Amino acid sequence: MGQPIKILVLDYFKMPFFYKKFDVLKEFSFERTTSLHKCFIHLATKKPDIMLLPFIANENDPEQDLVTIAKTNKIPFIVINSDATQDMVVKSVRDGALDYILTSIDPGKFLTKISNILAKHGKIPPSHEEVEQIRLEESMTGIEKILTVLEKAKEVKAMPYTVARVVSLCSDPGSSAADIAKPIKTDAALSSSILKHSNSVAKYRGAPKVQTLKNAIVRIGLQETKETCMVHAVYQLFDKKDKTFGFDRYQFWIHSLATGIICKFLAKKVGYARLDSALLSGVLHDLGKMIMDDYFNAEYDKIIRIAATQKKILFHVENEILDTNHSFIGGKIAENWRFPDTITYAIKNHHDYARCFPDGGTTFNLATIVFVSNYLAKAMMLGSGSDFFVTPVPDAVWSKLGFSQTIPEPFLAAVRRELQDYFSLLKIPKLPSTAHPEPANKDMRILVLSNSQVANVYVRIYLSNNNYKYTVAGIAGIPESDYDLIIYDFIEELQPVEMEFMIKAATERKNSPAIFIHSGVNDILVIQKIHKSTKSLRAPLDMFSFDQIIKSYDPKNRQFTEVESDRTEEEEKETEE
Repeated sequence: MGQPIKILVLDYFKMPFFYKKFDVLKEFSFERTTSLHKCFIHLATKKPDIMLLPFIANENDPEQDLVTIAKTNKIPFIVINSDATQDMVVKSVRDGALDYILTSIDPGKFLTKISNILAKHGKIPPSHEEVEQIRLEESMTGIEKILTVLEKAKEVKAMPYTVARVVSLCSDPGSSAADIAKPIKTDAALSSSILKHSNSVAKYRGAPKVQTLKNAIVRIGLQETKETCMVHAVYQLFDKKDKTFGFDRYQFWIHSLATGIICKFLAKKVGYARLDSALLSGVLHDLGKMIMDDYFNAEYDKIIRIAATQKKILFHVENEILDTNHSFIGGKIAENWRFPDTITYAIKNHHDYARCFPDGGTTFNLATIVFVSNYLAKAMMLGSGSDFFVTPVPDAVWSKLGFSQTIPEPFLAAVRRELQDYFSLLKIPKLPSTAHPEPANKDMRILVLSNSQVANVYVRIYLSNNNYKYTVAGIAGIPESDYDLIIYDFIEELQPVEMEFMIKAATERKNSPAIFIHSGVNDILVIQKIHKSTKSLRAPLDMFSFDQIIKSYDPKNRQFTEVESDRTEEEEKETEE
């Protein structure tokens, strides 16, 4: 047996009794301290194999220096904390943590989790191989590996016969409710879902309770029967247990369902005939991520880590590492399931700007609807596909959807409400609230200044969905009111007249802290220096960073607490001078 694995623990939670349980183990050596100073000394002199650190909330916390030293010396670390919100976990992923463990964890499970993490990252030999992992030759290219996995996935991820039969019957105009009920009866869980959906209080309030499958199908109709069967089937096909830290499957399903629901609403708004295809395309748009996580776990772990720590778009990192991406893989799975070409095309191309907007956004195809819905779900902060970036779309798209001037609250409320229904239907344990989130700084007054014809829709979606009070203005004029926070949305280089206007606006409100969203335009430095407190975010906008900055703003003291910003070192120096 080799040397024991040295684990350094910064134990702010004072749990000596917990770590004492592992003293008898020869394969691990725990060094525990409650002193940050001693932790630095130990890190410098003994170089542990791995560290357990508390959650680090702010960039200026002294514990952040531990993370910096750990990264420099390539010492992996795990966060151990008394509680875990989504924000905490995402920040820990971005800091480079290998995992996030709660202090309430059972000692046995703790040891298993630590062992699995160490094995996954090559610190100890693996105790066993993952059942679903496919052996791939080292000499294979990325695309050869993908095609091998897709061939295997045909067997493992086949659409259940019952669901395939139901979908076929629902597409046959000669089928009756009784015909469709027959195959559904063979699947108890699916039968339960259909009955539950037909008795939804939100949709059928006051109607008598349906007792039979036949009547349930009649009530909800063939389209919703097909939708329910497909969503139920896909959800059941995949393991719910997280495999890659940073790819949270619970958050993935929130995002996927939200995207599908938004797809259906947008399809109806633009007159797209097949609403069932819209919903399914949205729910399945990120299906390839599940395949990659299941069968390429080591590679996907690397992809998630690079995208998170370097703040890169996940789609681009997938292409860099595997020569392909989740859209291509998802499209291939849709082909295997013999989905209609329109759905396959939408899944395969939902990140392809040229194919989604062939005429500048004047007309909508199904891929267009999925593209836009994906980013609207991100702007509403509904779950996560491990990527929070939103890409601008042509102004014509927002005009056609009616989002150019105002964000319709009924639309936002309907999305949240239907998402709640689907979570209940699929028996997903935690339900996202349908009520408005209540921001801590809800009473602050926000001004959104833009030099675009359509002020940033994603920003306005976020502010509306979180119940913030805001005003939008362009160079035509700004209301005289005082504002607690100004958001500058610079889509394009400022023209001289715009620059003059923006400088005047900033000077008149120099005591108001500001957030700058820009595409790298140089003019922002001039305006940033006018304001006493600023944060900067580059396009494409990272909604998680934007969310953290908004939450960190204290309108009483008119300042931000320390959170991440995309500002470069040059911008920081320029602003300080």
